[in-house]
Amino acid sequence: MFAVGDIVTLKLPRGTRTSTDNRRVFGRVLGMPHRDRYEVQTEFGVVDRLIPARELAPVSALLARGIDVQGPRKKLALSAIAKKNSTSERVIISCKCKGKCATKRCNCFKNGKRCSVHCHSNAEHDCGFLASLALRTEVAMKEKGKESDDEISERRRGKRARANTAGDVA
Repeated sequence: MFAVGDIVTLKLPRGTRTSTDNRRVFGRVLGMPHRDRYEVQTEFGVVDRLIPARELAPVSALLARGIDVQGPRKKLALSAIAKKNSTSERVIISCKCKGKCATKRCNCFKNGKRCSVHCHSNAEHDCGFLASLALRTEVAMKEKGKESDDEISERRRGKRARANTAGDVA
């Protein structure tokens, strides 16, 4: 079905990605050691297991010309590839507190984490320990290595400058 060198998309299992992440990642077929099972290279590394043909989808020749899948030859689990491909962080710790969250009863407080939007079903609930949206976004981006501290500071200065000029215009 696929030849060596073909550009394909690889299905990422549901449990390895967040709901907002891409469901597929581009790859290049390296070989077919067994019938209907392929060795696939992604931009993050080579998948550590053989992928069945049903989990791969062909990419049209016109689109494939613009895609260059080069990456390390290091073997990676599919879950590691999904994590590297992710655009957001999975929420690991959350609470369902109905009162204030600044006590040891709160799972978030106990683990030294601020509450996230996933913690409380009522969006109006002010637990007193909710992290700001800007802080949650910065932490996620720092952890993913997308921005350096200097870039974040520069972005903040730019926002303040735009807000000041918008205030001057009004």
